Amino acid sequence: MTELLKQAIAKLENLSDNEQDNIAAIILEELEDEQKRKNTYSSDNLADLIQERFAQLGGIDNLLIASREAMREPPEFE
Repeated sequence: MTELLKQAIAKLENLSDNEQDNIAAIILEELEDEQKRKNTYSSDNLADLIQERFAQLGGIDNLLIASREAMREPPEFE
């Protein structure tokens, strides 16, 4: 465990049980979200997503057109 994390935990120990649980829940949620992001954007998953999209669009020309259009529009996140 790093020194910074040790300091943070030492400060958390002074909080009420309810506050500790709330902060623990936030930390766990963030760690879970980070893992989901890593899984979603791993190189294998990206390759699968690209192949799937390529098949949906029906060829390299359509893929290039779609990628150019996507660059003009901000990405949508769920």
